[in-house]
Amino acid sequence: AERHKSNSTISKEYSIIKNAFNLAYKKHLIDKEMALDFNIDPVEKPKSHKEDKDVVAFTIKEEYMLIQYIESHYSQYNNMLLLALYTGMRIGEVLALKVTDIDLAHNIINVERTISKNKNSKVILGKTTKTYAGTRQLPIPKFLRGYIMEQMKIAKQSGYNVKLLFRNSLGNIANPAQVNTAFKETIKKLGLQNHEVVSCNTADVYKRYGIDIYK
Repeated sequence: AERHKSNSTISKEYSIIKNAFNLAYKKHLIDKEMALDFNIDPVEKPKSHKEDKDVVAFTIKEEYMLIQYIESHYSQYNNMLLLALYTGMRIGEVLALKVTDIDLAHNIINVERTISKNKNSKVILGKTTKTYAGTRQLPIPKFLRGYIMEQMKIAKQSGYNVKLLFRNSLGNIANPAQVNTAFKETIKKLGLQNHEVVSCNTADVYKRYGIDIYK
């Protein structure tokens, strides 16, 4: 039943189950025989029927095609995607940005949290980044300042107490899954395959070619 999921998802779920049994045993909720000993008598982790996808980075030409398309075709997701592509931020981190996280005076973005889900699977604003190392400061590429300032103006004019840089069309916290879907639809139209906005970004590509996008 689990083999229809990706190997990545299976590994995460396997780890959660392992930790759950270990915690239950430590809290004396189950006895030693019930606790699955993954070291001595490991439960076999199923292997997905799906092939692992090879994710490849954009070339300079592909990045140019993508940016030209985004800038010439309006979408509520455009500025979100541009910010993710040119900074390397995860979509969840982009959507969790507050106006106060943007320091235009020092040309810095403070990444301090990401979008998460509660126990009812509702999208919420997380308190931290996905990992400890995720909390960081990022320089703002010069040509992105205009897009960011535009979003800051929109956020400040909103009637919400929490001034998020981005919200969905209903004014709620934006769902990363919807943004990623929009991105996948865009690259499909351009004939680009196996690219992911969260891991293959323009900042990496330009750095590889020795081009400084922050000047």
